[in-house]
Amino acid sequence: GNTLCAQIGYDEAATPDYDQLVQSVADGGCTAVVMVSYNADGAMVINELAADGFAGQIYGTDGIAEEAIAAHTTSNDVLNGIIATKPASATPSEVSMTFDYLCATTAPCDAGIFTAEAFDGVTIMAFAAFTQMANPGITLSQAIAGTGQGWNGASGSITFLANGDTPGSGYCVGVYTADSSGVSFDCTQHWGASGLTDL
Repeated sequence: GNTLCAQIGYDEAATPDYDQLVQSVADGGCTAVVMVSYNADGAMVINELAADGFAGQIYGTDGIAEEAIAAHTTSNDVLNGIIATKPASATPSEVSMTFDYLCATTAPCDAGIFTAEAFDGVTIMAFAAFTQMANPGITLSQAIAGTGQGWNGASGSITFLANGDTPGSGYCVGVYTADSSGVSFDCTQHWGASGLTDL
């Protein structure tokens, strides 16, 4: 029963004014917006939706699922009630807690997305390169696959499947609560191999 009221694409580097984008939402009579945006440009779209009086539900992906987005919004209130998804956090470890602390205190890591995953990708590749140099008979693919077995990373425990994927920790489905005193993004549901569960 739902109908797609509008599909709008934009170049975040070349779109200084988001008013026309938001006008398309109003012209289409849209009652919900699904955003696949990054943090800063996502905030600009949210700001414009609020300024134009949009009263529908906003959904987003991991690009807007970080409290750091509040640094780009006109007020905290515009985030209240937005639902977004992002990769779920793994069980904390010494590596992940150390990374989280260092990232939170270091610009631009503190405002980044996928920082833990990027860190893990770089460190696995570096260790795999050393593994290959120490074992000249193996390929780099074999070294990466071997290194990525039970890897204790910043994003959690990593074990590569035969196809190169990792099962991961599932996804957080979270909601923003925000007012003039602050912003909080809280995971209220988890989606993983067993389906959607309330937290």
